[in-house]
Amino acid sequence: MTSGWNPSDSQLALSSKFVPLLYSLLEYNGVSDVQRQYFVNDPVPIPQPRTSEPETVRIRRPDDSLIDIESGQKFFSRTELPGIYTIESSSGNRIFAVNVPARECLTAPLSLDDFEQFGIPLNSSTLNIQTKQTQQAKLHSSIIDMENKQKLWRWLLIALLAVIVVETWLAGWLTRPAVLTQGEEK
Repeated sequence: MTSGWNPSDSQLALSSKFVPLLYSLLEYNGVSDVQRQYFVNDPVPIPQPRTSEPETVRIRRPDDSLIDIESGQKFFSRTELPGIYTIESSSGNRIFAVNVPARECLTAPLSLDDFEQFGIPLNSSTLNIQTKQTQQAKLHSSIIDMENKQKLWRWLLIALLAVIVVETWLAGWLTRPAVLTQGEEK
């Protein structure tokens, strides 16, 4: 563990055991099988003291506010802020993350029908603007497709020029006068 990252120092980083070793070193805290990631509004279990005497437990939220937990409470449910939370107790601190659900990260645009289902009134000017934008986008994409198809003429021109060069060379080679060597007659 005291060697450097250079291959001349050690081949540990190239070993198949390196990633699991690093993972276990970074995750080691003496407690196993404890969930560390939750989603917004998920209840988080509060670790219960191993002794019979009451233990003071506080939770530090991502906005640095502290919430005192009553003794005997088994779950913490005020996880409406995404971020890193810390359970502070006399037996040690435990960190867990509260993340935004993946479905909230979907950024696909909604259709007009979805807006109407949510009760958002759509007036005709909004529809006309969106229709015009859609038509312009279709026209633009069709113009681009047409231009891409028109680039074919360049390849045809290059092929035609190549045929002309080959034909000129072949015509010149076939019509050149025969060179007579000494002693030959026409």
